[in-house]
Parts: sequence; C-alpha cells; structure tokens
Amino acid sequence: MNKNEFLKPVEVQHEYGLKVRMLSYFRECSMDEGVLRGPNFLKDGEVVLYKREWIESYINSKQPFAPVQTKQSEQKQTKTATVHKFQK
Repeated sequence: MNKNEFLKPVEVQHEYGLKVRMLSYFRECSMDEGVLRGPNFLKDGEVVLYKREWIESYINSKQPFAPVQTKQSEQKQTKTATVHKFQK
C-alpha cells in the first residue's frame, strides 16, 4: 500500500477541486440513503480516506463540462455572417 494512494478530503480538494463540504455531503447522503453518492470512500471512526483511482473514476464518469449538442447549437453552427455593403 503506497502512502500517496489514499487521500484525505482536504488533499482531494487541493488536487482535484472537489470541495471538502461536498464530499462530506455525499458521504452523509450515502449513509442515510444506502446508495453511494460521490466517490467511494473508507471511513474508520473519524478518519475518512479516498483512494486516488476512485476519485479519478468518479470524475471521469461525471464529465461535468462535456459538450451537448442541442438544436440551438446546431443553428449557430450552420449560420454564416452576413456582411452589408453600404453605398456612399
């Protein structure tokens, strides 16, 4: 077991940008509802750890900024600029 393999919530926030409070909320919901929300975690008493590969797979599965094709984006792509020439 590599020491850098497991991260505390603060370390997850620094390395991956997932807020400590959000991770805490996910853990609370997971325990209350019995359904995993957020990345997998280990909890032993007060100590909470996240395995690096669990965080990365969670982030990859969510892809929060994936481009979505909509009718509006299709219309924007097909339009061309109209240039008007005015007479003097």
